[in-house]
Amino acid sequence: MCSEIDQEFNKLNREDIVALTDYAVEIRYIDDFYFPSIEEAKLAIELAEEVKNFVFKKLQQKRNKL
Repeated sequence: MCSEIDQEFNKLNREDIVALTDYAVEIRYIDDFYFPSIEEAKLAIELAEEVKNFVFKKLQQKRNKL
């Protein structure tokens, strides 16, 4: 939805980043609980930080325009 307003959000529409959604969904259901490997967890954290930094940058840009 954000990309409808700002095309730069399309940069986050990558397979590896979209896969982060699985972590949000899987943890809700105890029967399907998944324990990632250390390497997989590290990668997920790096990707989540990439998304967070991108969004914070966009928020700061918006704030500076106000």
